[in-house]
Amino acid sequence: MKISAQQEYGLRCLMQLASHSGPVPLTVGEIAEREGLTAAYVEKILVTLRRAGLVRSLRGAHGGYTLRRTGERISLADVLSSLGQSHPLYKASLHKNDLIEKSFCSRFKGTRSKCVHGSQCPLRPLWTFLGRQLHTILTKVNLKQLTQDAPRSTV
Repeated sequence: MKISAQQEYGLRCLMQLASHSGPVPLTVGEIAEREGLTAAYVEKILVTLRRAGLVRSLRGAHGGYTLRRTGERISLADVLSSLGQSHPLYKASLHKNDLIEKSFCSRFKGTRSKCVHGSQCPLRPLWTFLGRQLHTILTKVNLKQLTQDAPRSTV
C-alpha cells in the first residue's frame, strides 16, 4: 500500500494533537516546528482535516487546533480516507465493504481491450481478501494507540 506524503504528514499532525495535554490548543507553527514541516503545508493539511470533521480550529490569542473527537475514536481509516489519495486498488473511501474499484481490472488488460481472464480472474479474490484485511486493520488502529506506542516529539 502506498501512503501519500499528505497522508503521512496528516497522521503525524494528528498524533501531535492527540498527544498534546496542554491547556491551550496547538498552533500551526508549533505543529510545523515539531514535525519539521512548513507552516503553510501544516495549515493546508489541518484545513482538510477540519473539513473532514477530525479537528477543530479555535480563533483568538489562545487559538489553534484540537481533535474534534478523542484519539480512541479516530481510526487510521478515518485519517487516510479524509486525506484522500488512497491506494489505487481501493475506492477513495476506506469505509466501504467492497474495497476494490469496479474499474480495477480494466486498468490491467495488457494489449487487449479487456482482461483475458474476465470473470474467472484468479487474482481478484486475492485482492479482495487483502483489501478487506487491510480495511480491518486500518479501522481497528486508532490515534490513542499510536501515541501510546510511539515516541513523542520533545521539541
